[in-house]
Amino acid sequence: MFDPPVALRPLTRPDIVDGAIAVLKAAPRTMLGLSAVVMVPVELLSAWLRRDQLASSGLQGAFRAVSGQTTTGVDGSGWGVLVLSSLALSIVTAAVAQLVLSSYQHRELTGRAALVAALRRFPALLGGWVLVKLTEVLGGVLLGVGAVAAMALGAMVAPVIGVEGGGGFHAIRRSWSLARPNFGGVFGAVLLIFLVDGLLGFCLQGIALVPRLVVSG
Repeated sequence: MFDPPVALRPLTRPDIVDGAIAVLKAAPRTMLGLSAVVMVPVELLSAWLRRDQLASSGLQGAFRAVSGQTTTGVDGSGWGVLVLSSLALSIVTAAVAQLVLSSYQHRELTGRAALVAALRRFPALLGGWVLVKLTEVLGGVLLGVGAVAAMALGAMVAPVIGVEGGGGFHAIRRSWSLARPNFGGVFGAVLLIFLVDGLLGFCLQGIALVPRLVVSG
């Protein structure tokens, strides 16, 4: 058990970032271990399914694959892995939400127990994930950038299921009700995540070019 990361009060964006860092600092082994247990098998499966593509594209292709900068040649199994990875992130998010909740309730909860609790709610997580993706597709078709807005409104679906339980419809309604009063802040946080992800991918692409530059002299 660890102390609550932030006080229960209206939070600014810096408060949210500080709280996330505080959680990682308070229980780094639990958080990293929980993420590894779920995500490492998914990444290993992804690497195995794409083994021929990675072997033929060399080091630069491997870096591009890691950074998510290429979707060429993705077949049905590749898209399946992308879906599985997204669902795995939902499970991790729900489990972390359980751990954070336990800190406010001052009760002991291990990473294993949090993961088991999240897995028991997988049907709700799956339903919530499907609803969020449907709203993102609909928002993208109707409004163009509406997909990002829909993503912001549904950003708290997995934490809601992890903390409150309920089904996918309850979770998405609850997420929307939480996001609407501070939609600008939530929307900004989602855009920041996209920017950081893109920057990391760009950096990995730059690293991948180094061997080619060295060879070409």
